[in-house]
Amino acid sequence: MEPTVGQIRHDGVIHGRSARHYTESVIRGGYRLGIDFGTSTTVAMIQEPGRPVRPVHFDASPRLPSAVFLGVDGVLLTGEDAERAAPAHPAGFEAHPKRRVDDGTVWLSDHELGVVNLVAAVLDRAVAEAVRVTGTDPSEVVITCPEAWGPARRTILTRAAAHAGLDGALLVTEPVAAATYLVEVVGKALPAGRCLVVYDMGAGTCDVSVVRVTPSGFEVAASGGLDDVGGLDIDDVLVRHLRRAHPDPGWAQLDWPTTLEQRQARQALWRNVREAKEQLSRQVSADVFVPLVDRRLHLTRDELERLARPLLDRTVELTLATLRRAGIPPEDVGAVFPIGGSSRIPLVATLLHRALGVPATAVDDPQLVVAHGGLLHRRVTLTAVDLTIVEGRSDIAEPHDPFGLLDEDGTPMPPSYVPPRPRPSLDPPPHVVVARHLLPTERRRGEWRRHWVHVAGSAVVGAASIPAGIAATAWALGSTGWLITVAVAWFSVLSQTAYRFNEWSRTWLCLTDQRLMLVEGGRNHRSVSLALDRITEIEYEQRRLGQILGYGVLIVEADGRHHQLRRLAHLPNIRELHLRITEQVYQPHAVAARLLEP
Repeated sequence: MEPTVGQIRHDGVIHGRSARHYTESVIRGGYRLGIDFGTSTTVAMIQEPGRPVRPVHFDASPRLPSAVFLGVDGVLLTGEDAERAAPAHPAGFEAHPKRRVDDGTVWLSDHELGVVNLVAAVLDRAVAEAVRVTGTDPSEVVITCPEAWGPARRTILTRAAAHAGLDGALLVTEPVAAATYLVEVVGKALPAGRCLVVYDMGAGTCDVSVVRVTPSGFEVAASGGLDDVGGLDIDDVLVRHLRRAHPDPGWAQLDWPTTLEQRQARQALWRNVREAKEQLSRQVSADVFVPLVDRRLHLTRDELERLARPLLDRTVELTLATLRRAGIPPEDVGAVFPIGGSSRIPLVATLLHRALGVPATAVDDPQLVVAHGGLLHRRVTLTAVDLTIVEGRSDIAEPHDPFGLLDEDGTPMPPSYVPPRPRPSLDPPPHVVVARHLLPTERRRGEWRRHWVHVAGSAVVGAASIPAGIAATAWALGSTGWLITVAVAWFSVLSQTAYRFNEWSRTWLCLTDQRLMLVEGGRNHRSVSLALDRITEIEYEQRRLGQILGYGVLIVEADGRHHQLRRLAHLPNIRELHLRITEQVYQPHAVAARLLEP
């Protein structure tokens, strides 16, 4: 008898349903299943012939918590079952397997389990519920994934699908699925030459993609993401606010629970805060019961928006930066589509409207959009063609085109036709200061000028010197010596300010596929480089002011030696910059594959 995903054999590996069983059931099944594996929740949708697409319900909810729990008895639980079991044995609980996708393995209840197995357990639960309500296995399974996921992460997902008995599952990227939903379900027509901005704010991340409509389907022109901004981060801000506004000894037990009762209270607190946040998306106020503190605290929508504003401002900055990378001005945006549970916050639509001048398109349940759109995306588009890798075998999913694509001369294209995918553009052409230092054989990955706070002090001094100089000049008019002294001093201050601004505007940090380079092109020309293969550790620091203004310090260690690029202060968008450099250092092949480089 084949073991199920809920069982562990003596080798500590979770084994999924037999792939042969799934293959045979495909012949019998008559519906398609779409799965959106999310950080906090997973959604599954069923598409049956002649019937509307409908969600799969897990414990009376269309949202399955993505949590997993491994008990001492070796049984792996998922969803609400996992959350209920977690307080009694925290060591066996993983709330967000998607956040561990890069870790390879996870320790649960003294067992070292592959992340593949945790993801497989969640996928298997989604399929099992679909089979329970339909009475048969699906004929086809579509799984969505973030656009930014490279081959390594997509391999984890396809291997997890294989462990769950879903050999041959089709991968569709989340922004393409969302664009399909917007066009086919909402009925939104994009004007010619306009683009769609998909703003996906889920529990753990915020991803923004710019999608173009092409004759062959949808094409993602550019995408970007923030791994530290999501619904969970807003929940954390609300909890901190409640703790500051209502101090009580009970908070210490909620922060560091040691008993079963305290762990259950902590879990209830975070659930209550999340539900209050969702209520504030519909109403102007909500109450939060804080266990152990034993008080019902009041929250208003104004408080939520004030506390969440710094995080949401960063997502708007990400949206504008993604448009710049795609080379698309805001006036060419034809639609803005917020999806994900946290996109329900009214301030999200307001900020996007202000920044882009286009009202956001709202739907009843933005958490169901991606799984639903993945099912409707029957054509294999430029971004949906992907490698399906199962147990060391790779092949390209066979494209099919029920909509009847026509060539330029009106000739029907063959079913296996997949248009060539153009190489996406990363950024505008390099600054002239950077361009003169680039080698013909290297590829630029990005360039950054220091944040304006780097020259804020000089700007303040320069601005203050203007009224001070005018006042001093008026005072010194009766004395030629004092007048000359004031003029020289004033000129020196303004010259120093101008010099600092010139140096700042012509100093760039550049990342290529071979090195990290600091280029100075002001009065003194200088270039300092560090080969990427020498880098051993990358980290960043961001203090409170830096979090508010959007800058930080990048720290680069190389072979244990001292070098001039070790500490780079006042760099903008430090988290995004850190992630881009880290990926280039540790996963250069994934970057090249995503950019379709040879």
